[in-house]
Amino acid sequence: PQLGFETATQYELRARVRASRRVAVQFGAYVKRIDGLVASVPVGLDPDSAIFGNADYGTVRGFDLTIEREAFDGVGVRLSYVLQDARATATDALDFYRRFRISTVGDTIIPAVVDFPLDYDQRHAIIGVVQGETPAGAPAWLRGIGGGVIARWGSGLPYSLTNATGDSLIGLPNSARLPSQFQLDARLAKRFVMGRLSFRAYVDVRNLTNRRNVVAVRRDNGSVAATNQQIEAAAQQAYAAHPEAIPYE
Repeated sequence: PQLGFETATQYELRARVRASRRVAVQFGAYVKRIDGLVASVPVGLDPDSAIFGNADYGTVRGFDLTIEREAFDGVGVRLSYVLQDARATATDALDFYRRFRISTVGDTIIPAVVDFPLDYDQRHAIIGVVQGETPAGAPAWLRGIGGGVIARWGSGLPYSLTNATGDSLIGLPNSARLPSQFQLDARLAKRFVMGRLSFRAYVDVRNLTNRRNVVAVRRDNGSVAATNQQIEAAAQQAYAAHPEAIPYE
């Protein structure tokens, strides 16, 4: 009940230039100030007690560039690039607004407010689109065929590494990065005309290369699976808890 609204103010500057008769270039830059984001706010000086509050704030900066060849002779191409930096004082709502520390003598240390990469801080992104359609003067069996290919590539998203027990961070929050992601989609369509009726049949294939992008990893080792040492330790721990013989029927 104590949470309020999150707010954002964005400033953007954009320009479009026609480099030639059929090629246009568009570029722009933006700055977004975000305030009142939800974060975990410690209660008093106890680092283990926190409530949700609108304490987080940050900044998103970005630049984008698009080169587009308008459809000519049945073919159109577009290539876009985005450079972005998204940072805030906490990486998500479950992250502490200020990470208190306990010194070796038991004192509570209140650190200065710093910013970290947000969970959606994807630094680089590239999108390419190619669309085409057979010309009207093509043979009858080729007429009305069209399709397109979309390729997407993005740099890895950030995540935080922890120790084996998962209760302490290793390094700064969101200081590690996932591998880059890539996906290729394709679509092929054919138009049929029967009298006054027009039909279109199409095949839409997502992830044409069948690439398995890594979208999450274990925070204790930075891999998608447990290591051999972790598996062995879990097995030994389970055996130590129940070393008796396994019942047999």
